[in-house]
Amino acid sequence: MENIVNALTQINNKAEKILADAGSCKVNMQKQFTNDIKEYEDELNKKTELELKKVEADNNRAFEDKKNSIYKEAETNIKSMEDNYKKNHDALVEDLFNKVISFEV
Repeated sequence: MENIVNALTQINNKAEKILADAGSCKVNMQKQFTNDIKEYEDELNKKTELELKKVEADNNRAFEDKKNSIYKEAETNIKSMEDNYKKNHDALVEDLFNKVISFEV
């Protein structure tokens, strides 16, 4: 009987040691898992920030291109209107004058 009690005590001691080792292993795994998650989040944040900067730069470049295109188009239109005015000034004035004097109330 004493042998059985000793054997059960040894089994119980071994089981407690295994459980303690498993608990320690669990804590270490949780720490490692937490560190891995933080590293992944940091890496993802850096990639996201770089991508956002690239998109912002692309948008700024597209905006500047469009703005310059509109500016050049406006300059061309103004130049065309000025040229038209210079070439047709007398005719435009005469046409306007005739419209004014022929206007009936």
